[in-house]
Amino acid sequence: MAHTGVVYVRPKFEDGTASTLGVSGKLWRDALIMYDRRSKTLWSQIDGGAKAGPRTGERLEKVPSQMTTWANWRARHPDSWVLVKPPLEASPYANYHDKASWVGLPWTRGGVDDRLPKKALVLGLDLEGSVAAVHLESLAGKGLHQDRLAETPLVVFAPDDPRAALVYERSVAGQTLDFRWDAESGSVLVDEQTGSRWNWQTGDAESGPLRGERLQPVPASPIYWSTWVAFYPETAIWPE
Repeated sequence: MAHTGVVYVRPKFEDGTASTLGVSGKLWRDALIMYDRRSKTLWSQIDGGAKAGPRTGERLEKVPSQMTTWANWRARHPDSWVLVKPPLEASPYANYHDKASWVGLPWTRGGVDDRLPKKALVLGLDLEGSVAAVHLESLAGKGLHQDRLAETPLVVFAPDDPRAALVYERSVAGQTLDFRWDAESGSVLVDEQTGSRWNWQTGDAESGPLRGERLQPVPASPIYWSTWVAFYPETAIWPE
């Protein structure tokens, strides 16, 4: 029942092979639980943690990813492979995402942290045990937020659509950068320290003293607020 998009490295074993994952049909805190076909361990979709089975206590490695349109992605990566799902007349969750006022299953709709609406879409960050939720709607019209998490300087970019936000570390070549949008283009980044110009979608410096440098992407989860805070009740909200 969670709105989320997370990519993980599949669980590996001592012989170097990786298991495949399936949907268990179970939920953990109103969110999907996967199982790996080799060890039968149950893994959480939200935090990648093993909740039951031989590998309980382990956690899957997150991979940086982006929610975006096919047209946008293909323009940047024309040689990409794409997973094509069987055709459906409509999403079985369309009414739940767009119309339903409730979140979760009927018997689990208890109290939820009311700092944000239950179905507010946030970008969940978990860095070395420090957690934050970027309120995506609050980025509309700004498209940029800079902060620190676990003492790591981060920047969130989303100039076109907050739902397609990307997160990067902003330490490059031994210095912490502060960014602003170029006044004329509105979609090209300039760092205040060197005046280099950056492509926000790839994290590459395309001109200036730092040309050729690249920002390090940070894994983040687009997810409903109610689901994120159920797993991480201590989370901070960005921007405040």
